[in-house]
Amino acid sequence: MIFYNVMLIFAFSSHTQGPDRLTLTWRLGPGIYSHVDIKEEGKENAFSLGKTLYIGNEEFEDLDEIIGKF
Repeated sequence: MIFYNVMLIFAFSSHTQGPDRLTLTWRLGPGIYSHVDIKEEGKENAFSLGKTLYIGNEEFEDLDEIIGKF
């Protein structure tokens, strides 16, 4: 999924470490990117989003909350 905001461009994608992780990629500026590891817990199956998401020790309920707070 790719989302556009007035100032930010970001994307969520599968993670190379397995099906219980996502990568959030932020475009911070021309040629400047930040990659954030998101751990998922409580997945119903391999194709669903986890009920609880973690960045480090911080807990999030959904992707919108990550975008709003992170």
